[in-house]
Formats: sequence, C-alpha cells, structure tokens
Amino acid sequence: MGEMNQQELDRAVREAIKRSVVDQQFRAKALTDSNAAVEAIAKKPLPAGVTIRFVTNYGKSTKSYVLPDPVADREQLLEEDLEQVAGGVLEACGSSCGSNSCLHT
Repeated sequence: MGEMNQQELDRAVREAIKRSVVDQQFRAKALTDSNAAVEAIAKKPLPAGVTIRFVTNYGKSTKSYVLPDPVADREQLLEEDLEQVAGGVLEACGSSCGSNSCLHT
C-alpha cells in the first residue's frame, strides 16, 4: 500500500474534520496526533514530509485563521478568482478559516 496522493489527503482531512464534530474520542486523537487521525481515515500513510496539525477554536476568546498560500504573480488572480477560492474553501471545511488546511486554535 503506497502513501496517499493529494486528492486522498484532502478527502481524509475533510472526513477527519467532519468526524471530529460528532466523535469526541476521535477529536481528542485529531488534536493530539493529527497525522495518525488522518491516516486512520485514509487507511494509508501520509505523503513523505507532510505533517497535519489540527487545533481548536472552541471556547477560546482568541480565534486563529489560516491565510491562503501566497501567489508569486499578483496579476494571476482576478477578484472573481479570489471570491471563488474563498467560497469553495468555506464550503469544503464548514468553517471561516479561509484555508484548505482548516487549522483552528
């Protein structure tokens, strides 16, 4: 069994986020060993060099938001592109984090 590809990783992270909302044991595992939680969902090892980190905003007065990766050429992105990215990310993770990574503290 080989390591997961990017599509499998994205799917496993989304599933881990969903599961962490309803399964407190899984949530605790995701917060203490994020890599193991994602690998348990995917039933495959993470790609070499990839580290996942889940954090929580629950009950905290300080909220963390992950910024998207920078682009090399600002001219590449039009305003519509930015809106679509923001809309797609929010739908995908069900949060206001603004990132495919969906990392919260």
